[in-house]
Amino acid sequence: MTRGFVISVLMGCATLAAASPSAPRGMAAPTISVSIEDLSFVPAQLSVTVGTTVVFVNRDRLPHSVVGALGEKEQFHSDGQLDQGESFAVVLDEPGLIEVSCGIHSRMRARLIVTR
Repeated sequence: MTRGFVISVLMGCATLAAASPSAPRGMAAPTISVSIEDLSFVPAQLSVTVGTTVVFVNRDRLPHSVVGALGEKEQFHSDGQLDQGESFAVVLDEPGLIEVSCGIHSRMRARLIVTR
């Protein structure tokens, strides 16, 4: 496990529910989807709170991968490539600015702004 992040790989339309210490008792933390399409992450910038699950869904015909870094340190990455219809999920449990990129197509970039 990479420091501060729990990573799960999901296939197809699987749903991930996550509980978080930052969510009110009895409530699940939110799950937000980021599409990978036309060689882009959509949306390209997203503000979320600690405990949010972000699911990256490849809706492109090309394979992609997902890599997240806080500064120079890699925080998470998908295991191998994601083919069309495949997903990768990560629970963000530390605040900070995460720079997201595709390990296959270096020009693909996004930002996750994680706050308490």
